[in-house]
Amino acid sequence: SYLPGEKVSVSMTIKNQGNISAGAFSTIYRIGDFTSCTPEGSQQKFSSNSLAAGASQSFNGSFTVQSTTQAGIHPVNVMVDVYCQVSESNEGNNRKGASYEVLNLDADTDGDGFINRVELFVGTDPRKACALTNTANDEADDKWPPDFDDDKAINIGDIGSFTAPVYRFGSSKGQVNYSQRWDLNADSVINSLDINVVENFFGRTCL
Repeated sequence: SYLPGEKVSVSMTIKNQGNISAGAFSTIYRIGDFTSCTPEGSQQKFSSNSLAAGASQSFNGSFTVQSTTQAGIHPVNVMVDVYCQVSESNEGNNRKGASYEVLNLDADTDGDGFINRVELFVGTDPRKACALTNTANDEADDKWPPDFDDDKAINIGDIGSFTAPVYRFGSSKGQVNYSQRWDLNADSVINSLDINVVENFFGRTCL
């Protein structure tokens, strides 16, 4: 599953199931369905000079989920010989479909009390509700938005992080001391409202 802004990797392998070599052709994948030998909206195209009988060839691509993509299941379709350049005994086996899921930005996927949209804004992992260990600041990415030192507990240290080692309280977007990580209500200002969010979780721990 993916969130808007994340990259989806696409891997595909094609095989010449015939008994003669195929000449030059192209392979593409796209988000959506194919309707003809000249499909529109391809995400990425791969060119092949030839493919021997019985031989296989693999391609790897990727695309970024757009911010306008709605939550739900979406298709990814691959088509080989997209312009119908190669004469084949079976033209019906040139397509293969798969799907990927886009998560709802307004859902709380990891159940930590913060919707995905806010977690993406502050930079925490929307799929993981808790740090892996209770050792402070030993992980590259934070998981629980109010747990600034990733020690699995919300305490005075998390509240103190608004003013030390960098004094972030009262800052707004564009100022040097502003950081989205401390802007827990995602309003581009770090103030008492953000500290209130931490206080609402004060004394709690995660597993």
